[in-house]
Amino acid sequence: MFQNDYKFKEVLHLTHDNMNILIIEDDLQNQDNLKQLILQINPKHDVTTAHSSVDAQKRLKKEKFDLVIAEIYLKGGLHGHDLVQEIRYDCFKVGMANILENPQIRMHFNDFLLKPISKESVADILAKAKYNKDFNAQFI
Repeated sequence: MFQNDYKFKEVLHLTHDNMNILIIEDDLQNQDNLKQLILQINPKHDVTTAHSSVDAQKRLKKEKFDLVIAEIYLKGGLHGHDLVQEIRYDCFKVGMANILENPQIRMHFNDFLLKPISKESVADILAKAKYNKDFNAQFI
């Protein structure tokens, strides 16, 4: 349960519109848990998953996302922070890891999630990404 239900309700009203979200996570259990948390908060979100950097690169070339959540330390291929540097359009980029070994990696992301990930932290990320999407829509 959330320590501050009022704050969570404030965040929820910001996330009622759907967003196109990509989760890049090589641990399939973590990937599914994060997807379920996002859909519990808002079942209208379109959530796509990628289990590797190669899979993520294909999806990023085919589709435009409002929010990209990438495991920083992906096994094999590019790491998450390298992948988000390849994104050539404006989207909200979130890194995630158990620990942040190199704080300089933060500069490649708009925000960061430390594992284990809570529903409250996901709701906060969704609200920030929605704000980013709405802000950028003013200039299109």
